[in-house]
Amino acid sequence: MNYNSIKELLERFYAGETSLEEEAILKQFFAEGDVPEELRADQELFRSMTAFGEESLLDEDFDKAVLAQMEGSSFHWGRHEWIYTLSGFAAAAVIVISLWIGGVFSPQQQLPGTINNPKVAYIETRRVLAEVSDNLNKGIVPVRNAAEKLDQPMQQMSKIKDMEQALDKVKYLEQINKASEVMRTVNGVYTNLGIKITF
Repeated sequence: MNYNSIKELLERFYAGETSLEEEAILKQFFAEGDVPEELRADQELFRSMTAFGEESLLDEDFDKAVLAQMEGSSFHWGRHEWIYTLSGFAAAAVIVISLWIGGVFSPQQQLPGTINNPKVAYIETRRVLAEVSDNLNKGIVPVRNAAEKLDQPMQQMSKIKDMEQALDKVKYLEQINKASEVMRTVNGVYTNLGIKITF
């Protein structure tokens, strides 16, 4: 048998669609021993099925005997069975009655703050939201004051920039001082020569 037909039979076997003759063909193929590598696991399965032997199918007489025995046997209610059954019913009845009595006589508890009237609920919601708004506004005032206090140092920082610009102008004065020093040295040289220069 060729490889493709064996693969088709295997697919049908795993789907439960093969007949006994087709299963016999598969058993014979795998019993031969020389199978492709990808079918080795299937070969082990069929060898183990053969090792356990053929399934012995039960005949119809077995079914008839079991059914006859089931029909012939009847369950006899004894004293203990009646007591256990009735005590179970009694316990269930006690539980149901206690739940019913607890539900009927217990006051209906309502969650605190629950309002059943929609108009009252709307008015109460508006009141609570207005109160939350007021509290938020009260909380914003200190934050605004803190922001203003932080703004003052920032304005001082802008004055530092003005100071930096003034320091840049002072650097020019330093250059003028250096120039005057150079002029003094030049003046000293001229003085030594007898030339009078004044600044």
